[in-house]
Amino acid sequence: MTTTQPGRIAGWRARRAARAARLTETGRLTLAARSILGIAGVAMAGTGARAIFVTEVEAGPTALVTIGGLLLVLAVMGRPISSIGLTDGSLAFEQIKSDLLQAESDAEVVQIVSTAVAEQPRVQNDPDIASASDRAYRNLIRDRLIGHFGNRVRSETPVGSTRADFTVTNGDKSAIIEIAFGNPNRMMDGTKLLRMLNPSFLSTDRADAIVIVSNMLEPGLHDLSEARDFAQRGSKNFVYARWTGDIDTAGFIQSVEAQLQS
Repeated sequence: MTTTQPGRIAGWRARRAARAARLTETGRLTLAARSILGIAGVAMAGTGARAIFVTEVEAGPTALVTIGGLLLVLAVMGRPISSIGLTDGSLAFEQIKSDLLQAESDAEVVQIVSTAVAEQPRVQNDPDIASASDRAYRNLIRDRLIGHFGNRVRSETPVGSTRADFTVTNGDKSAIIEIAFGNPNRMMDGTKLLRMLNPSFLSTDRADAIVIVSNMLEPGLHDLSEARDFAQRGSKNFVYARWTGDIDTAGFIQSVEAQLQS
């Protein structure tokens, strides 16, 4: 018969209590509370919706549907309703910052900001939020590059009068990797795309290609064609790679590898 050591149980309980306390401090609801609210919300909304069709009185059933809907919002968002900006449907900036401070990984930071930016793009205009998301996204891309290319990856590489976010080399081939974090539901516009093709990148003889990596949707065909033509002026290949999570890692790595072939 398998037995569980008391010390392991105590440790598990301590971690669980610490997690609950951390959620309470930031105004976030625990998983248990969210589950209860979700079940109650579904039940109330379902009962109210059914009652609307089988009774002549609409006020009571409508109230049930409304309250049930609010409970579902609470369960999904995981926050008290006071922390949700009801005027514009966005999360309050301070709540987002609090969530970022409590985030346990770069992936969680990116997820928090991506969700908020998709709902309200002006969130990215806040310098603290923009800085945190850019740093986290950069770290995630760096880890994926190093995980595949190892010590062939260099960060903050000097290129002319500027620095490239990353460079990856393979023999006599080298690719510049530039990072851009933005709204995952919007295409990168052509102006921003061309701006990322720094003149120093085009004039250097130490790189053969420029790879733009972003969580934003791929630019339109015209903008991509213009960027490729612009890069060709400096005899550089150009590639746009979208990365929103590990589901995109294989394609991203293949894009870089293709530029390093002899």
